[in-house]
Amino acid sequence: MSERSSDQFLRVGALVGTIGWTVTQVAAWLGAGALPVLVLWVGLLGAMTVVGLARTPPTVRFSTPLLVWGATNGTATVWTVAAVLGAPVPATALAGWLPWLGSFTVAYAATAWFVPAARLVYGAASLSAAGLAVALLALPALAPVTYLLVGAVHVVPLVVATR
Repeated sequence: MSERSSDQFLRVGALVGTIGWTVTQVAAWLGAGALPVLVLWVGLLGAMTVVGLARTPPTVRFSTPLLVWGATNGTATVWTVAAVLGAPVPATALAGWLPWLGSFTVAYAATAWFVPAARLVYGAASLSAAGLAVALLALPALAPVTYLLVGAVHVVPLVVATR
């Protein structure tokens, strides 16, 4: 991937993650419904997709890490949307964060594998995402800040990986 274009794309991803996870956490604190948050996320993910398709060169757009991210985020999106709309999906109550930590675990691991220059950052991010999933399942005391923690696992590696 070209350094400049990948850094710009990572910054957009960090901004999308910061906005999305912060609004999700505030909505959870306020007891707001999931549908408005879902609409926000669909818009943010749509914007990220447009940036990825329209504003990045083919070396970034068609890179293996980005294809893995697209597949895992697409899967997490479908799971979350289905849960919010009432479909009987596994772990419905956890659909706001569990599929995303799964996505981050797999996609950061793939990125670590295919981007040797950032292997440490992305490898640590993958392990952090998996560890956070276990912690959130085992420690209900973390529930009030679930989305902030998920956001940190999403955003911090993107910021650290930019040059």
